[in-house]
Amino acid sequence: MKMFVLLFMSTLTSWAARPYTPYYDLVLKILPDLKSVHLKGELQGCSAQGGPKMLYVPSSPVFRMSLNGKEFASHLGEIHLDDWNCYEEGDQRFLFEGQGRLAHPRCETREDEVYCLNNSLIHPVVDSGRQRFEARFEVPEGFSVLKPSDGSLHHHGYSFQVARLQEEEKVSLPGNLDVEFFWPQGFTPKKHLLDYLLASLGFAHKIGLGLPFQTIRVGAIRRGQEKGEISGSPAGNLLLFSRTALGDPASVGSLQALGISTDAMRKLVLGHEPLHFFFAAEFRGRDGWMTEGISNYISTVFLMQKSPSEGEEILKLLEYVNSQLGPQSPMNLPYGGGRNYLLAYYRAPLLLYRIGEVLGHETLIQFLMNSFRKNPDPDFASLHQDFQAQFPQHRNLLRTVFETGSVPQTDENPTPSTAASPPQTAP
Repeated sequence: MKMFVLLFMSTLTSWAARPYTPYYDLVLKILPDLKSVHLKGELQGCSAQGGPKMLYVPSSPVFRMSLNGKEFASHLGEIHLDDWNCYEEGDQRFLFEGQGRLAHPRCETREDEVYCLNNSLIHPVVDSGRQRFEARFEVPEGFSVLKPSDGSLHHHGYSFQVARLQEEEKVSLPGNLDVEFFWPQGFTPKKHLLDYLLASLGFAHKIGLGLPFQTIRVGAIRRGQEKGEISGSPAGNLLLFSRTALGDPASVGSLQALGISTDAMRKLVLGHEPLHFFFAAEFRGRDGWMTEGISNYISTVFLMQKSPSEGEEILKLLEYVNSQLGPQSPMNLPYGGGRNYLLAYYRAPLLLYRIGEVLGHETLIQFLMNSFRKNPDPDFASLHQDFQAQFPQHRNLLRTVFETGSVPQTDENPTPSTAASPPQTAP
């Protein structure tokens, strides 16, 4: 973002100790080229329990900014908030305004749409694991905006899409959950894939993953279209899937030679992304696999129930990638790219699946949910301790499988052919 003016103000309010959750009030004017935005906003919040330590400012070449009247050099992308004393009475407010580009990789203008995904950093942000947003948009004539519901809880920043959208479609699911679809003009999702997405949301409700909201909004963007990539991105109560995930031409490349179909990959993603409303948002974990791996594991279990042949294809995918990774364990590795990502996204769900073959998948999923509800941000040691308490007859199974990559064959750990099978009923 360019030419930001950053002001700092303090308003006296009644004080109460509370967890720090910054609240961003934004006004975004999308310019006619769909590549630029004029943005102004206000960031409210402080906390008697610590507050933010760092302000991150978009790293465009030119900035003008001040904090408590003190000017900062234009090249600084981070401002330490050591002088922001959150233990004094009063709420804190940043005011900011500027104009900049909606730039790749987290924002992208494609033909007649522009979208920004979480972590796009289009405005100044403070370091915090939780945020709330209220956003108002001005968009060019003929365009509409798809955004999360105002006030919904976010964990990785803000997402939105500006496009020429069709009329909203809505489906109601058990558990008082409404799913609202906003499709771009000229795009129609494949019915069997849309049905699968709805079924996966029903499965999440069935196994007891309670959402912190009653409405999910779903859209389709042209992300990775040239390469045929299949992807999705959740933020707040919004899910933005690539058009390829919902039926546009996609490619799984060399995986087709292994017998892995495009639809199996689509369904893995359609089942995986909604689970980030829980594992990544409500539940975190110190290891990368605790968000990506658990989501991929539960998505694979559901696919095995709905379409065993496609579920077997995904197991084949997990086995193949696992065979290419060498002996490293996903234990105690933070989320990251490269090898860490592959270990979290492919090896860990395979290991969980093998443990589920011993315990029963429904039993393992319930254990994971209960353990994370007790401690939403565990490390491996605390999760292992919970596992030992819950399954004394398999007390070392979790650690052994994650350390060695295989299930030890003992009387206590039957082979998969004799282990409990996943539940056969599905929504």
